[in-house]
Amino acid sequence: MIDGFRVHIIISLFSVCLCSQAQFADSSDYMKNIFPSDTSKNFQHESIDMNYFFDKEKSDIFYDSLLKKANRRNWSKELHSLIIRSASAEKATEEKGENRADKFKQYQKKTIRKIIIRQLDVFGPTILDTTGKPRHWVERTLNSLHIPTNHRVIENNLLIDEGERIDPFIIADNERILRNIPSLQDVRIYLLPIDGNSDYVDVLILTKDVMAFGFSWEIFDVSYGQAALWNSNMLGLGHTMKYTAFYNLNREPKYGYNINYKINNLSNTFTSLELSHTNRRELKSSNVQLSRNFISPAIRFGGGFGYGNVRKLFNLETIDTTFPDIVSDYEYYDAWGGYSYPLFISPASRLRKAFFITGRSQIYNFYDRPEVSENFLHDFYQRTTLLASFGLTWQGYHTTNLVYGFGDTEDLPFGAMIKFTVGEERNEFHRRQYYSTTLAYSKCVSKIGYFSSTFEIGGYYKSKIEQGAVRYNFLYLTPLLGTYRHQFRHFFEANYVQGINRFDDEFTIVENENGLQGINNRLLKGDKRLFLNNEFVYYSPHYLYGFRFVYYAFADAAIINHSKGALFDNPMYLSAGIGLRLRNERLVFNTIQLQFNFFPLSPGLTNSDTEFINFTSYPQYRMPEFANRRPEIIEF
Repeated sequence: MIDGFRVHIIISLFSVCLCSQAQFADSSDYMKNIFPSDTSKNFQHESIDMNYFFDKEKSDIFYDSLLKKANRRNWSKELHSLIIRSASAEKATEEKGENRADKFKQYQKKTIRKIIIRQLDVFGPTILDTTGKPRHWVERTLNSLHIPTNHRVIENNLLIDEGERIDPFIIADNERILRNIPSLQDVRIYLLPIDGNSDYVDVLILTKDVMAFGFSWEIFDVSYGQAALWNSNMLGLGHTMKYTAFYNLNREPKYGYNINYKINNLSNTFTSLELSHTNRRELKSSNVQLSRNFISPAIRFGGGFGYGNVRKLFNLETIDTTFPDIVSDYEYYDAWGGYSYPLFISPASRLRKAFFITGRSQIYNFYDRPEVSENFLHDFYQRTTLLASFGLTWQGYHTTNLVYGFGDTEDLPFGAMIKFTVGEERNEFHRRQYYSTTLAYSKCVSKIGYFSSTFEIGGYYKSKIEQGAVRYNFLYLTPLLGTYRHQFRHFFEANYVQGINRFDDEFTIVENENGLQGINNRLLKGDKRLFLNNEFVYYSPHYLYGFRFVYYAFADAAIINHSKGALFDNPMYLSAGIGLRLRNERLVFNTIQLQFNFFPLSPGLTNSDTEFINFTSYPQYRMPEFANRRPEIIEF
């Protein structure tokens, strides 16, 4: 690795259009006159002229002409954006920061007559401006080559059916579930009143695909890197396949690969199947995962099963020593199942309350491993772990955009959870019990922002507490601020981790994803860590071939106790920086990030411990939900 410099080269397919900014609000008043009043029970996949939804009024024409004149000069264009908002801009504001279930409550006593699925082209229209057209021949060519998501895939992910009563929460859930399908960029569901029939409504599901193919090439060093090719919508079936090739010219064998295949919904059961196989110098593994998660409070039963056969070659780190070229060869079995029981909801509530109980069994069998002892290298014990969790959740979703995304719809979870976990571990040395508690809360406050707080404490108990952990995480983000064209948010995060009677080989660190960005010194170890992050993000109106520019500045601070003493007796480390993020949400490519790091306070660190420039890519982040899930041991 070049000192102070780490390069990830990402080669992406660029679309050749600028992203449209036009948006619209719920237009059921326009839609209700479009569909015939037949009583067909089949899903409709007809072509609908969406221009009916956007019949311009004379005032819109006037403002359009005013905008055209203002765009002749940069100063007048900026002045126009500050003073005048178009009708579409006002409607866009209405789309930000809402509970989608509220949109559907006025129809909750009505019955679904017909479900209509309408798919948009990848290039040209957007989910908020369906009148858009491809601007270039390349866009038209890509639209013609694209295999759209099969209608059956969308139908299999529906929680609703014709003839059922409208449940506002279920409709909102279904919109969110469809948005999470990897082949779909965005989704809107509209309920359309029927003239002359006040008891029924039609359901319009408006979807927009992404281009399914993606390719990346990342260079970590002159002779070390990886390239990946993936498809998020194999043959239009919604299946995901990814192939990654690894190379390291300084070692034998020089080349390796990973192949991953995932089916996201088996036979309309919301059960996913994932198969993966890796063959490279450092890792040889075969894994299968079958899971049905609680993606909606409407799902009562969930569970899963996993199996893996793994052989790893790695450097084993303890608190003060590193052992090179350690071999670990093992197989694991992981099974879990749970039940969620919905509790009473008041008609005015935005939260759904549920009681849950879940059980899990894990088995690890090692065939080759480093030498272990009773209080050393617990991760390599022959062991069986039995866990059970139970508690209450309050779950809701706040629909917005421009948080971790670049303009598409995002669903921020809010609510609360109280969870208790109990269990027993049976390993080759002894039996011991496990206990933990999790408390989580988040809330969206109008004109103030979004708050999220999670506290976890737990550990094993034999004759005393051992391998315990305390974790606390706090997140705050402001509302979207600024003008219509120039928008920004402020993010603040605090994270605290403390170990309780951890084994001698166990530690926490503060480098990169565990804390300080740009720090690569793994000697900063301890059993307590405090990390603070402050980030300012500017969502610019700048686009290049469909890629939106987002600029940001950050400052990180961290303290870690090197000698297991008092935390604040140790020095503080600071890193700061500025950066640029690029993403085209019509494509499945990850977010591209170029970042410049500075280290105003880094005692004892050298240039080889830091990265001054970082060029990388990463998938879009999703906020954790307050949903029932398999029991876990609190991470340290």
